[in-house]
Amino acid sequence: MFQAKEKSLIIVHNTDTKQCAEYLLGLISELPSSGIPINAIVVEAKKFSSYPAEQKSAKQNILYIGSFPESNLAEKNIHQWKFDQNCIRYGWHGNKGVMTFKTISEHSFRELAKFAEKDMERYNLDMQANVGKRGIKPLQRFNELPLIGKIAIGIGALITPFVVAGVGLAAAMGVMIKEKDNLDPKQMKENQQKFAVLHFSLNYLTDFLDINDDNNNEE
Repeated sequence: MFQAKEKSLIIVHNTDTKQCAEYLLGLISELPSSGIPINAIVVEAKKFSSYPAEQKSAKQNILYIGSFPESNLAEKNIHQWKFDQNCIRYGWHGNKGVMTFKTISEHSFRELAKFAEKDMERYNLDMQANVGKRGIKPLQRFNELPLIGKIAIGIGALITPFVVAGVGLAAAMGVMIKEKDNLDPKQMKENQQKFAVLHFSLNYLTDFLDINDDNNNEE
């Protein structure tokens, strides 16, 4: 019989990345329908720093988003970053991940928008081919599928909400650079952070949380 293995994730943010952290939490809240429960919470950095040391070193994964004392400390243990371009950097060591940002210029944002468009197009096509082979309509909400369908799709079901959100975000970024000569710094920053979360989730969330096909297809 199928048995899901719950994964725990603490998302730690500062004032500058609060919206980004809550965006990630919102996306993850859609994932239980894939049959892979992820128990995620958002905690402000100053509050998290007051937690007992044993609580921080427990088995749950911790993702620090932004630059603050504890993320800077965790960052020192990361020797090989999974992604480091377009003013975005993220990686992890053990159960502690770090995602940081540099202030993005208009030129860098335009390059990021081009990268996002190509990246999301690739995932969209891959997903359509993957689910199409199983007779399932691309981008169909997975909470409409019976349990057997969710198990059969496995990891593909987990990443689908991120693909859907990513395609929409890439399109919105493309509209921004086509319709505006002077881009708003606040909007650039917001979209930069959202894309970083989506890119991490699509490419590495399963690795970071140690989720694989065995987690999804146990009988």
